[in-house]
Amino acid sequence: MGVGVGSGGTSAIPSSDMTGASVAAATTAAGGGGSGSEETNVALKAFFYCSLLALQFGLQPIIASTFTAKNVNKKSVVIATELGKILIFLSSLLGRSSEDRKKVFAGWSIKQLVVFVALPASLYAIQNLCVQYGYQLLDSMTFNLLNQTKTLSAAFWLYIIMNKPQTALQIFALVLLLGAAFLLTQGGSSTGGSGDALMAKMISTEMAKLHEARTLLCSGGGGGGGGGGGNEDVSNICVAIFKGETGNVCPLRGNKFYASLQDLQKTNSNLYSSFLSEATKRAGALFQNNYQLGLLVVGVASMLSGVSAALTQKTLQTTSKDSLFMSAELAAVGILFLLIFQALGGEGASSSNDADLFANWDLLTLIPVSTNAAGGVIVGLVTKYAGGVTKGFALIAGIVITGLVQWVVENKPLGPKDWIAVLLVSVSIYLHSLKQQDVDLMMAKVRNTGVLGYLPHTLFGSLTAVVVYYLQTHHK
Repeated sequence: MGVGVGSGGTSAIPSSDMTGASVAAATTAAGGGGSGSEETNVALKAFFYCSLLALQFGLQPIIASTFTAKNVNKKSVVIATELGKILIFLSSLLGRSSEDRKKVFAGWSIKQLVVFVALPASLYAIQNLCVQYGYQLLDSMTFNLLNQTKTLSAAFWLYIIMNKPQTALQIFALVLLLGAAFLLTQGGSSTGGSGDALMAKMISTEMAKLHEARTLLCSGGGGGGGGGGGNEDVSNICVAIFKGETGNVCPLRGNKFYASLQDLQKTNSNLYSSFLSEATKRAGALFQNNYQLGLLVVGVASMLSGVSAALTQKTLQTTSKDSLFMSAELAAVGILFLLIFQALGGEGASSSNDADLFANWDLLTLIPVSTNAAGGVIVGLVTKYAGGVTKGFALIAGIVITGLVQWVVENKPLGPKDWIAVLLVSVSIYLHSLKQQDVDLMMAKVRNTGVLGYLPHTLFGSLTAVVVYYLQTHHK
């Protein structure tokens, strides 16, 4: 999740939760670029890798929330991803000469590990843990948009730690990003947007819990809070109904059994209305709690991302440390940190199911782990073959993909507030990725063609940037 900074202090916005070292490592592993007759091949690679980046960035939150079960210990997911980084490093050694491998480990010491790696690795571990919770607590679009605030943190800490100031254009881009973050944190999700669809799903879930609890009561179970078939929420509902401690639940009492909610709706509309009222109240409270907690954990992740990325970049630029090796070091120390955290009684450690880190895993859990690990490699290849500006366009396309998939597949359309945030974040990504020579070229085009002649390119470029890049490169 680190932010790599290129020439002129321009920080590149990352596409995944990989460290800055991972991104730099992927670029290093890609090797040198070609020239002459190889230009077309380079353009095709740029098109391919930018397309992969847009898909990975846009789909990662959806993949993570879909294939990671809620009862999976989040630390185990982070540990598995870190192991993937170590495997990437080890595989890279196979392609190096014996002399190069010796250079990678030259000068390594425990002291150097503690001084340069321990702190950023611990911060990355906490950051990635927060990201896993963010996937579960927020809808995919809100997460992807809010997650871009890591650029604000990176800009601040790069200035503090490395004295790298932002240009006026970059500061303007950060202000737009701040505006999008402020918009997303106001009053929950948009009316008529993805929040409504998520709320409807939560109401349906609460209705099912209420019906299960009442069924247990009718059959003589759950009265003491020990029923619920192992579902703690259902068991708590049973206690509330049985003891009458929740006023709005009291109308749900009764001895008549209903086979299903559909049966209840057909035969007892008044009782069904009581179910719906209670479920709506419970879902509303849960929705707001999840949303606020999601904003908090993503905000913490963004702040930690900036600190750890700046520390990592300073180490890479002031020492001779191999970037791929440092990525593996960060991963190894991060795993150690999370294992200690688990042993000391962190999240899930007190639960019998989660005492085993990898309890509740299945083969599907490997899907988000693999795509997240691949994201760091992809972003490095895009940086090599396409450059920072085109990478920014790919991220914008990824945001559009998130919205489309969330709308079509998950039936969660975006509301007005979501669309405004998408526009602000997209413009911010584009402007912040521009280097000074890019700005000078843009101004020259405006002077030659006029603002109206250049405007269509800037409007549609966010959606077709990868194709435009390929065409421009191919016909040079």
